[in-house]
Amino acid sequence: MELSDILNLISPVSPETVREFLSHCKVRRYQKGDSIVTQGLLEKSLFLVKEGVFRVGRVIDDIEDTICFGQRGDCFMSFHSFYAGEGA
Repeated sequence: MELSDILNLISPVSPETVREFLSHCKVRRYQKGDSIVTQGLLEKSLFLVKEGVFRVGRVIDDIEDTICFGQRGDCFMSFHSFYAGEGA
């Protein structure tokens, strides 16, 4: 799935808008078990999943809790970092 396909999943986006958006993107690859957003650290990036699956979790009192899973075409970010300007 290309990033332009992800942007067009919900509503059509003009080719010019797609080009402008993609000019601000970086493609990153992660391995199973890698942390993308680290709990407690500020992270203002928006992540679009081009391929694969991901799990969102958090640790409270040394107990890991799974919040949700995502897959190809999904996006995620730390809303706490984005809105509050504080660590995830």
